[in-house]
Amino acid sequence: IQHSKNVKPTTPNGYYGYDGGDVKPDCVEVAIRELVDFLLWDERLARFDTSRIPSSAAPELFALYPEEKESFPACAVEGGDKWFDMLSEIPGCHYLSTSPNGRPYELTPTLRNVAKVCRRLLYNDRSLSKPIDEQHDWDSL
Repeated sequence: IQHSKNVKPTTPNGYYGYDGGDVKPDCVEVAIRELVDFLLWDERLARFDTSRIPSSAAPELFALYPEEKESFPACAVEGGDKWFDMLSEIPGCHYLSTSPNGRPYELTPTLRNVAKVCRRLLYNDRSLSKPIDEQHDWDSL
């Protein structure tokens, strides 16, 4: 896939801390970022198509995908710290680490957790209290 000049480069893993906590790898955070990237990537134009972001999406998501083509590939390979921060401390999600101030970060790698985060990002659903219907949610995009 990477042979085409219009294919989005792979986002590298990074290591970040949160709220004064120890530095951790961003494995699950990068997997979620790659998933969203693939949903938004337009290979014909060799850039992210922000019109694909649902209007229901979390406002923070819009800020991570600049409209200008010149911002790519920088926005595809940089900004891991912003993603890590955005995906930390989401109510209803599970985390592996806690900062010295008691704030959770470093997402637990489970399918249910990833689905919850995607629901939060794409639907701006902050409660995450109702059962997740991944099939319905993805089909409605």
